[in-house]
Amino acid sequence: MQTHSGYVSANDVISDILPVVDDPGQKKFPHEWYIQQIQNALTELAYDTYFDERKESILIEGCSSLQLPSGLVNLKAVYLFNGDKCMPGIMQTVWHARNYVRDGEQQFKEQRGTQVDPIMDQAISGSTQHALYYYNTMGDRIMLSDACRAYQKLFVVYNGLGCDFGSTPTIPHFLREAVKCWVAVVALEIRNAQDRGAWSAVLATQQNRLHGDSRNPGAWMRAKRRVQSSDEKEMRDLSKYLTGLNAQLI
Repeated sequence: MQTHSGYVSANDVISDILPVVDDPGQKKFPHEWYIQQIQNALTELAYDTYFDERKESILIEGCSSLQLPSGLVNLKAVYLFNGDKCMPGIMQTVWHARNYVRDGEQQFKEQRGTQVDPIMDQAISGSTQHALYYYNTMGDRIMLSDACRAYQKLFVVYNGLGCDFGSTPTIPHFLREAVKCWVAVVALEIRNAQDRGAWSAVLATQQNRLHGDSRNPGAWMRAKRRVQSSDEKEMRDLSKYLTGLNAQLI
């Protein structure tokens, strides 16, 4: 029987990150934000592809913020539809808008410290925002533009597992440092922008650990090489482990 000895959970990685970004109580960034950044890092490393591809329909019922399926790691595609089945010809694609967030009924707010998003800055205007289909995610929720509420259901295609992502050991030890540094850099970039450069030195240290240089590759390059060099058996073993997690944890 396989064990969890070679893997850590997202919550374990968060415990690594908090002292680095000086956020022990997760007051600067909520827990869901850290989870999402870890998911983003795993996607950038192409590790999300080891998780099962899953599909699920979610009732909209006029809501703009919906609960995503448990265990979601990477959202691959989002569609709107009416009726019983999501099919080509009757489904509407929903596009990802990176800086889009909702605050109650308010929408199209940009998160401070994030990069400029051409969708937000150019495609969306006051006269067209109610006719456009966009979404963004925050933690375990998906936020929809107002136009999406005209449809009955949301259809999501994602990589994930059938249990809680945060507490389940799904991240191999060989990716732990890279994911930690990647998320720390994102958090420190935001804090540095908000605090007028007060975090520059700490940010530079973490960026060096993440990227390294030509002579000493950083954690990110080492992790990418490790994933890319995985042989066929190791890839099968990883997928088998992740697929079997749900059964082991029931």
